[in-house]
Amino acid sequence: MTQPLPISWEEWPLATVGEWAGGGTPSSSNPAFWDGDIPWVSPKDMKVNAIASTQDRITRAAVDNSAVKLIRAGSVLFVTRSGILAHSFPVAINRVSVTVNQDLKAITPVEAIDAEYLAWMLRSLEARIIASCSKHGTTVHSIEVPRLKDLKVPVPPYNEQRRIVAKLEELLSELDKAVESLETARSQLQAYRLAILVAAFGNEAAQVRLLPDLLAQPMTNGYSGSPTRTVTPWKVLSLSATTTGAFAPEHFKYLDEPGLEQRDIWCEPGDILVQRGNTREYVGVPAIYTGQSRQFIFPDLMIRLRPNLTIVTPVYLYYALSSPRIRNELRQRAKGSAGTMPKISQKILAELEIPYCPLDVQRRTTQRIETVFSHADSTERTIDAQLAAADATRSAILEKAFSGKLVAQNSTDEPASALLERIRAQQTVAAPRKKATARKGKNDRQEAAA
Repeated sequence: MTQPLPISWEEWPLATVGEWAGGGTPSSSNPAFWDGDIPWVSPKDMKVNAIASTQDRITRAAVDNSAVKLIRAGSVLFVTRSGILAHSFPVAINRVSVTVNQDLKAITPVEAIDAEYLAWMLRSLEARIIASCSKHGTTVHSIEVPRLKDLKVPVPPYNEQRRIVAKLEELLSELDKAVESLETARSQLQAYRLAILVAAFGNEAAQVRLLPDLLAQPMTNGYSGSPTRTVTPWKVLSLSATTTGAFAPEHFKYLDEPGLEQRDIWCEPGDILVQRGNTREYVGVPAIYTGQSRQFIFPDLMIRLRPNLTIVTPVYLYYALSSPRIRNELRQRAKGSAGTMPKISQKILAELEIPYCPLDVQRRTTQRIETVFSHADSTERTIDAQLAAADATRSAILEKAFSGKLVAQNSTDEPASALLERIRAQQTVAAPRKKATARKGKNDRQEAAA
């Protein structure tokens, strides 16, 4: 049940907290519109809380001859159409006058609303906005602006808004420092893992063997077939089943074709599946298949390696293929034209030189690696738990801030109801002036045309 707001607060529709504005994109074919001195904000700029510069800039001619409008400094910008709305609702304040593209909206707050308060309040409503205002049935994630405008938002007295912002910035600044330290620690753990693999497999003087010499049978590409919605005994893995470097059996699709059981496209425990195609970051990632015998077919975008167990252990070969030297080599040799997925071939894999040692040394090497990795994994789980706790703390702070529980109320503050009445009075006075100005402008244009 929602807790009542303090008596000096009110709930206003978001439409009433300021003047709304949208934007557009000047013609890209007109060079006179671009590379000017006016910032033009698009979703790619919305990665910070405050915007003073942008990746793209336009000219005054673009403002005068397109749908873009100048938005004064101190407004609140937010994204209403972009793929990032699948998981976040970016909000920022512009520190300088800007224009925005058609995927953003801006609110220039009325006198009674502090811009910093409005920005923080919208960030606190991120999950609610995404859940209740998202537009369905579109290819790109977007927000239904009319529904967003109808959203009721908490409005405290202006002075209290400023106190809330000051307290939020104090508390969240400390929390951000803690999160940054945790993220740094997690990055250092990954660097530590890589260093361990370099130490184990980076000795250039060590004996090496070509990868095919370590296999029990030739490497082979898989088969993806045509997936069916029907549940069948034949399951083909998806690429995401091995993207992390660990086998994830929940990622598969069903096939329903004759002759699958007779084909050499099935996985056996201990097989190593290498990503034949993926992004540059993930192409060549190996994973040890840990499922049951002939439980899954491996797809066309994977290459199956079946280690010769008399000369190499699957775990040793997996770590060798995961070492920075080999991963970097595969990334560099992956081929793909612009806009296509980088891929490696069996030929590229066949030319890999694998550091080699006797089986007993392989087992000792992998045991040392796994002991270190186990400690690193445990530490990483602790870090992840602390990051989750930090997220929960952030949510709790924001919830308190916008329910009137973060700072004390002051009886001398002008209540939000009085602010609203004053704004309405000002708008009533200003409306005839705007109409008169519009009529004058129209008459002036008619006279000029005559």
